[in-house]
Amino acid sequence: MKIMIFGSNGLLGSNLYRYFSLIPKYRVIPIDKSIDIRDFNAVLGIINKENPDFCINAVAMSDPDSCELDPKKALDINYIGAMNITNAGLKFNAQSIHFSSDYVYSGVVKEYWESDLPDPLQFYGKTKMAMENSLQAKSVILRIPFLYGINWAKNSGFVNTVYHKIINKIPLYISDQRRRYFTWVWDVCKYVEQLINSFEVGVYNLSNNDNYSKYEVVEKILKAMKLTSDDIFMVIEGHTYIDLANRPTDLYKLNTDLLFKKFGNLFSNIDIVLNAEINAFIDLDEKDVFDQAY
Repeated sequence: MKIMIFGSNGLLGSNLYRYFSLIPKYRVIPIDKSIDIRDFNAVLGIINKENPDFCINAVAMSDPDSCELDPKKALDINYIGAMNITNAGLKFNAQSIHFSSDYVYSGVVKEYWESDLPDPLQFYGKTKMAMENSLQAKSVILRIPFLYGINWAKNSGFVNTVYHKIINKIPLYISDQRRRYFTWVWDVCKYVEQLINSFEVGVYNLSNNDNYSKYEVVEKILKAMKLTSDDIFMVIEGHTYIDLANRPTDLYKLNTDLLFKKFGNLFSNIDIVLNAEINAFIDLDEKDVFDQAY
C-alpha cells in the first residue's frame, strides 16, 4: 500500500513518515514544502506521478495568532490546500486523511462529541471548520488537541524547543496556566493506521484523557533528563501576554468514545513516552537525528 504524506517535515508529518516506514507493507512517499498544496496542479501532478492509495495531509498553518495576521494564507493552506489534496486524490482513486483541531470549539462546555456543532472563537478554528464542512463526506478528518513528541525532521516543536533550551542553558519562560490535553503524536499515527485499514469517511475526535499545563510537561522533560527545575533558569508565568487571536479560556476535551469503540484505547503514558524519547534523543548525535528523517 502506498501512502503519500504531505507536510512530512513537520512534527506530525515526520512522525507519520517514521511510523509507516517501519511497517513493511507500506511504501511511504514523503512530500515536503517543495510541493505547495495551495497549487492544485502541483498536487495533481505529484499524485498522478506516484499513484498513492492514501494521501495524508499533515500541512497546517496552526498558530492562531499568525492566522489572524494573514487570514488569506491561513485559508489557502488550511482549507484550499486540503480541498486540493482530496479532490486531486479522488481523480486517481486515492483516499485522504486530514487533521482538524479542538479549536473548532469555543470551550463553553467541558466536553464535545463529534455531533456537536463547531463554534470557533478565532480565524484558525474557522478555517478548520470550513475544511470539515466541505470534506467530511469524502475524507477522514481527525480532530486533535495539543500534540507533543520529538520532531525528527527539523528542530522545532514544543519538546525539541524545551530540550535544546535546557541543554544550551537558555532561559525558559513557561506558563502554568491554560491546561491542554497533551496527546502523543505517535499515538495519533496508530489511529491513522487503524482508520486507513477500515476506511470510513467522517469526523473523529482524538484526544488523550490527561491534561497538563506546559509547566507540568517541562517538569516531566526535566525528570526524563535527570534534572530538576533547580538546574535551569525557568520563569513560571501566569497568562500575562497578549493574544491576537481569541482562545478558549476554560479546559475542555474532545470525547473519543467513537474511536475507542472501534479500535480501543491506544494512548500511551506521557511519563513513559518522554523518558523514552528524550533518552533516544540524547543517545543520538543531533545531526544524525535529523539526517535519519529521510
